[in-house]
Amino acid sequence: MTQRMLSFPISGMHCAGCEAAIETAVKELPGIDMVSADHVAKKVQVRFDESLTSPSAILACIESKGY
Repeated sequence: MTQRMLSFPISGMHCAGCEAAIETAVKELPGIDMVSADHVAKKVQVRFDESLTSPSAILACIESKGY
């Protein structure tokens, strides 16, 4: 198990509801250990297992929610 921490710049988040939508969606991906969205900083931090998911899969998940 190889843990990796990444931060993605995300535009379009305006409130805590946006943060919750992203966090809920990303948590459903396999291998996600932690996800924290911050609409003020306009970023999402994710810690995940590289053998179970990828940065591109995480970003695609966020984009599928409209961000």
